[in-house]
Amino acid sequence: MLEDFRDHDPNPTVHERAWMETNPYPAAMRVVVMAMVAMMIGRAVTREPSPETPSPVSAAARTTG
Repeated sequence: MLEDFRDHDPNPTVHERAWMETNPYPAAMRVVVMAMVAMMIGRAVTREPSPETPSPVSAAARTTG
């Protein structure tokens, strides 16, 4: 299947050689870091207090006075 794609040429082209020489670890690390940042943002947004449950601080402030 790859031979048909490459026209039976055993020598890789410049483009193929560049892909073979790339180091996948930095790219994988960037993906992992971006996923972690996205998860942290998602958790921060979902942990926002809802308006139905008032803060204990605001309840204490209303009762004193």
